[in-house]
Amino acid sequence: MYNVNEKEFLSVINLNIDKRIKYFKNMVCDQCVLWLSYDGCGNLIGNYDTDGNECIYVWPNEIYGLHFLNKTKFKDKIAATNLKAINIYDFLREYIDELMGNGIFIMMFPTDNGGALITAKDFKIMMDEELSRYDDLDEKYNDDDD
Repeated sequence: MYNVNEKEFLSVINLNIDKRIKYFKNMVCDQCVLWLSYDGCGNLIGNYDTDGNECIYVWPNEIYGLHFLNKTKFKDKIAATNLKAINIYDFLREYIDELMGNGIFIMMFPTDNGGALITAKDFKIMMDEELSRYDDLDEKYNDDDD
């Protein structure tokens, strides 16, 4: 798994949201992994935005998730919080339809400076578009061998 060094971390954490999204897409699709936050019971940790939209958090690397969780209201829950990596294709297969069906948004790469709140459908479209650049992996994702 890719280790982000301190120099990269400091430069990325301070990027504006558009550049963080680009970094997110590149990192997730290149590594085929994104990071989600779970509570001690295995449930995804999410939140509500100021408009009351329920969302889950996703990061391109564990270090960014830890940074965010340590600086937010979840700090007191850190002991019960796990950040877990999931293959992006597994995430799209296993979670995205449920998120869309329940109207749950995705908060991409939140930091102290906010994040990008998008619908699960838009997230899927964006990631499918980026993943299509990786033809062999795209075929694996779309393979119906269930």
